[in-house]
Amino acid sequence: MDSNSPTGSGIEDFKKLREKEYAYVDKTALIKRFLENPCAVALFTRPRRFGKTLAMSMVRHFFEIGTDPALFRGLEIMDDESIVEAHMGKYPVAAISLKDTQGSSMKMARGNLAFAIRAEASRLDYLLDSSLLNRYDKDEFERLISIQGNDDRLHESLAILTQLLNKHFGKPAILLIDEYDVPLDKAWQHEYYDEMLIFIRSMFSLALKGNSSLEFAMLTGCLRVSKESIFTEVNNFSPYSIGHPLYSDSFGFTEAETSEVLASRGLSNRMDDVREWYDGYCFAGTQIYCPWDVVKFCDDAKINQNAPPQPYWMNTGGNAIIKQLANMAGQSAKEEIGTLVDGGSIVKRINDQLSYSDLEQTIDNIWSFMYAAGYLTAINGLKDGRHELAIPNESVRRIFVEQIGEWFKSRVAANTTALSSLRHAFSEGDSNAAQTAMCELLIDFISARDYSAKENKKESFYHGLLLGALADMEGWSVSSNEESGYGFWDISAKNNKNTRQAFIIEAKYSDSLASLKSASDSAIEQIEARKYWKKLAKDGARDIWLYGAAFFKKDCCISSKHMSLEDS
Repeated sequence: MDSNSPTGSGIEDFKKLREKEYAYVDKTALIKRFLENPCAVALFTRPRRFGKTLAMSMVRHFFEIGTDPALFRGLEIMDDESIVEAHMGKYPVAAISLKDTQGSSMKMARGNLAFAIRAEASRLDYLLDSSLLNRYDKDEFERLISIQGNDDRLHESLAILTQLLNKHFGKPAILLIDEYDVPLDKAWQHEYYDEMLIFIRSMFSLALKGNSSLEFAMLTGCLRVSKESIFTEVNNFSPYSIGHPLYSDSFGFTEAETSEVLASRGLSNRMDDVREWYDGYCFAGTQIYCPWDVVKFCDDAKINQNAPPQPYWMNTGGNAIIKQLANMAGQSAKEEIGTLVDGGSIVKRINDQLSYSDLEQTIDNIWSFMYAAGYLTAINGLKDGRHELAIPNESVRRIFVEQIGEWFKSRVAANTTALSSLRHAFSEGDSNAAQTAMCELLIDFISARDYSAKENKKESFYHGLLLGALADMEGWSVSSNEESGYGFWDISAKNNKNTRQAFIIEAKYSDSLASLKSASDSAIEQIEARKYWKKLAKDGARDIWLYGAAFFKKDCCISSKHMSLEDS
């Protein structure tokens, strides 16, 4: 891997990556494995941003008639001359992505699907000049080039494309469908699920079942939804989920690949950071890193080699499933969530054949979805479909903390008495009242548990809870993790009307109930020793309360100290 090659983060077009000489982690072994283990329809399910779209682009450019062999120069697949000779550039290919086939209504979703069909038909517009297609064939193709969402034959479009390609080239076509389950996901969110399900089932049935114009099809997605009978009676249908060993290293970066990526950027000294933040996925026994996180980290570290890791994956999609889990959780499940956030593991039976309509039926289905979607990973496979599950890394743990904080904020908002008491107490320097109100809010909450996780993970969890309770405190400007003095405060708040008044909170996690008071006192000592109050003082604050908030499971102790500064 050339150290001078840009990462090309966010580029999912294999041809562009290779022509522009962007860095590329070689995943062409997927092609060889597929040819050695052929099937009519292969479904690859992986979490978002694990390279599914780029893999489908790579597959298209290998098989498609007219491809440029130079795109694969130096890649593993070129070492197998028999495969290259027999298969490279030998097939017609139709490729479509359904990731944008979404909308707030079925009408909008159909319109977006029609746009995707038109784009692929336009790419294949050489069929209009084919001497092997008759007038009726070309009429069909022209219809695809201009097809609209309200066309009553929209569901036939993929089948028609393969049939016309087969007729023109005299050999069956390959069909690639990327993000096949996005339309169902969005339809479920916007309550037109049943209508979309009927449409997708019909479209896939025509394209995949008994289609003599089809050599094979590959599909990608996050969730296997075979219960919905989308793939019923598809001959030789093979789903390859994260638990299947055949393609365990085909999506995401392995340990060796991640090490090579960092070394090529002069970042080998950051491997421990990258391992803590972005490793932890286990795909059928193979250790996998999130490729999106690794590449984005390299981009930041190229500008500043000391750049701290960030939860980049968090911002690539909605994470509301965690709040949904918390809403459905009884006390036992809340304890399990706390165990996970704290670095522990839980044992659950995994169902890898869910439908979106199943998600809200039981909390067990939510656990299964979170495993398939990458929020959890299996650290051990047990019997009878049970797995030992854990949060894979720090990047995903931050998502849990943020989403649980948002959930906590909504729950706290419902307890207006305790919330009002908490905010008033902090603003008035009343640590006893703040402690009483906080304990009341924690009663029905998810607490960090006393496992072997690092202490700072426990502290950041409770830091997030405090911030969620105080973030929109009326009349105050609340901030978190800002640099001041000789470090970064956890939380500060400044009175917008009386700018002389402010407070600082440092959160601690105690290792026992008995040591709560000493932990809260040490938090205040930390504020003083590191002079966290300096920035507030510079901004005019003179009347500052220092708070140490210590937590142990669902108990807390809040200490306070008043600081009165002279006007300078």
